Amino acid sequence: NSHAVLTGALPVEDLGVRALNAKTLEIVLENPFPYFLEILAHPVFYPVHTSLREYYKDKRNKRVFPMISNGPFAIQCYEPQRYLLINKTL
Repeated sequence: NSHAVLTGALPVEDLGVRALNAKTLEIVLENPFPYFLEILAHPVFYPVHTSLREYYKDKRNKRVFPMISNGPFAIQCYEPQRYLLINKTL
């Protein structure tokens, strides 16, 4: 359903992802995906603190490439296909 949701053919409620409770996320797949759990173990899928999401909802805090993560590095400058400059945050 993700393609249909992204193109606007279906509402986001039909995506197949929902929070069952504060600690349980249910994801319904359209097709078998053998390495799905391994992909979810990647840091890009780690939880992000609510305060960061709220911060970027404010249009004054928007950037061209807003990257929200909970890792030990932050993107300082990024130019696709050329370079990525990061700062240690811890």
